[in-house]
Amino acid sequence: MAQKSYAEAKKANPNLDKLIKERKGYEKGSTDYNKVQNQINKAYGVAKMRPEAAKMAPKPKAKPAPKPTLKGSTTPKPVAAVKKTKASIRETAQNRRKGARYEKRDAMKELRGSKKTPKDRTVAQGADRADRRAERKQDRAKNKAKRQGARAVKKAGRKVTRMVGRAASTLENKLKGLS
Repeated sequence: MAQKSYAEAKKANPNLDKLIKERKGYEKGSTDYNKVQNQINKAYGVAKMRPEAAKMAPKPKAKPAPKPTLKGSTTPKPVAAVKKTKASIRETAQNRRKGARYEKRDAMKELRGSKKTPKDRTVAQGADRADRRAERKQDRAKNKAKRQGARAVKKAGRKVTRMVGRAASTLENKLKGLS
C-alpha cells in the first residue's frame, strides 16, 4: 500500500496538525511520542508501528558474573581504584613520552661532557655580530646591482643586434632592387 499524501492523511485524521505539533513536545522514543507517532503513521497509511510502553516489557540488565580465576578467589577489585578517566590516561601517556625524551637528552649531555657550555656574550660580541650582519646585507645589495647591470647590458646587446640585423636586411633588399 502506497503512502498517502498530506491531504489524504488529513481526511483520514482531521487532528493531524495537532498530533504533529504535540509530537514535537516529546522526546523521541518515549511512550507518549510513540503513541502520537503511531496515530500519524495510521493516518498516512504506514504499516510501521512503534512499540508503546504498555506493550514493551522492560528488560532487566544482566549483571556480568565474575570470571573464575586460577587462584579460586572471586573477590572483585574495587571499581573506584581501577577506573581511570580518559584525561588521566592521556596525561600519564604524555608524561611517559616526555620523560623518555628528557632522559635521552640528559644522557646525550652526559656523553658530550662539558664540551658545549653556554657562552657568556658580551656587549662587544653582540655589536660585532650586528656589524657582520650589516656587511652581509651590503654585499647582497652590491651583488644585486651587478646582476641587474649585467642583465641590462645583455638586453641592450640583443636589442642592438636586432637593429643591426634589420638594417642589414633592408640594405640588402635595396641593393637587390638596384641591380
